[in-house]
Amino acid sequence: MVFKVSLTGSMNTLPADTQQRLADAYWALSEERTIRIRAEVRSTELEEQRRRYEQEARDERERAVEARVAEAVMKRQLAEMEKKMKVGLSRGTEKPVYGGAVALRRFGRA
Repeated sequence: MVFKVSLTGSMNTLPADTQQRLADAYWALSEERTIRIRAEVRSTELEEQRRRYEQEARDERERAVEARVAEAVMKRQLAEMEKKMKVGLSRGTEKPVYGGAVALRRFGRA
């Protein structure tokens, strides 16, 4: 509902109860406008927050994938190193490296 009544001179010619109803209507309109603006601002903030959280979740998933890949590469490298150490030890060409994964397993600590 849009009011086209001026709050200056012409309002004074209206009866007091009409002036009060009109003032109340303006106040209610102002309150509704304030509620709408606050709701729109909050909605925008929540949308931005949702986008940030979604981006953060994508970043975390990407980090998890990168960590899985790095873990797989490290496991493969470790297996290759253990294999080389076993081959070298069986030939007697390399000295065992104590504290390494093979030595720890040999002494029951891994």
